[in-house]
Amino acid sequence: MTTYPHDEFDDVPESTERRGVHRSAQPRPAALKPILITGAVALLLGIIVYLAFPTLGVRADAGKAPSAPVSTAAPKPSATPTPSAPKPSAPPVDRTLTVSVFNGTATPGQAAKYGEKVTAAGWKLGPVGNWTGTAQTGSVVFYSVESAKASATALAAALGITDVRLGSGLEEPLVVVVGPGAP
Repeated sequence: MTTYPHDEFDDVPESTERRGVHRSAQPRPAALKPILITGAVALLLGIIVYLAFPTLGVRADAGKAPSAPVSTAAPKPSATPTPSAPKPSAPPVDRTLTVSVFNGTATPGQAAKYGEKVTAAGWKLGPVGNWTGTAQTGSVVFYSVESAKASATALAAALGITDVRLGSGLEEPLVVVVGPGAP
């Protein structure tokens, strides 16, 4: 047995009626009702304004000064011709740039074959070998600096290649990678 003194809770009564303090539900304060009604009216008014605003005829530029009317008539030609701006000349094609040719296919001899085409087109041929870089889906002409883009485009046209890209980390100014599907 325990050493605690006996109290009224140690005896279990025969009836199971509830004993103790039980409070009933408290009524809501009367001040809450006007606040809820005001909030509901404000929300309803906001929804109505939001939905009706586009149809009220209010324009976003209503507070601005009116602008000059826009004419839809074609402009009249002037008596004095306007000088045209000089067109920027295309960078020259430099055929003295060294062109490396690499075989990016499983077909042996493709780099040598395209190397002969490069020389026949008047370009300076550099190293020829197998491509060890990222696999290409087709033939590509890479150029190492932006100033060589015109030369790369001309070289690609001479070889029948349509893909010309700026490459980084190239040892030569122009690099031809013969890719799958090359003739």
